[in-house]
Amino acid sequence: FPPEQQRQIRTQLSITLLGVVSQTLLPRADVPGRIAAFEVMVATPAIRSLVRDGKTHQIVSDIQTGVQHGMISLDHTLLELVKQRMVRYEDALAKSSNPREFEQRAANFRAQQQQAGMAAMAAGGITTSLLASRFESRWSPAKRLEAGLFGCAAGAILTLLPMSLPVGTAVSFLIGTAIGLLTVTLVIHLSSWIGT
Repeated sequence: FPPEQQRQIRTQLSITLLGVVSQTLLPRADVPGRIAAFEVMVATPAIRSLVRDGKTHQIVSDIQTGVQHGMISLDHTLLELVKQRMVRYEDALAKSSNPREFEQRAANFRAQQQQAGMAAMAAGGITTSLLASRFESRWSPAKRLEAGLFGCAAGAILTLLPMSLPVGTAVSFLIGTAIGLLTVTLVIHLSSWIGT
């Protein structure tokens, strides 16, 4: 539009606009095909004012904070698809409207997921080894404590390992439980072999 008409057009658009839904398609990571990532903007009084005043660059932040009005940002949808393992991280990053912020949010999610997984794995290992060593009747209390400490050490070591397993905390707990059982079994067999 010519410069002299732009203000009038922005005013008309701000009055008539109800909302905007946009989408982009990404290749699926879980099954063949594509999946839509979308963004929803509802024309709230604040959005209408931004359009009317020509401050469209501020609309993105209003979309991010407008969840209570039914708004959702493209980057939020992309991150949810990555979390659900429906799309690959690289594909989502390529479609992101703000790649730097998307990378930060994805890194925060991965860190939280790793911490939860490692904690669950360690808890499984520690719990199992303590319980198993408690019920080994041939051992003295000192030997039971030693086996339990070995299991605790194995669980603690698990928290130090860089974990990138794409599993939830329940599976991590089961992995830790299995490692705890293996640790106690090893201690039992070593004790029998050594004769203590």
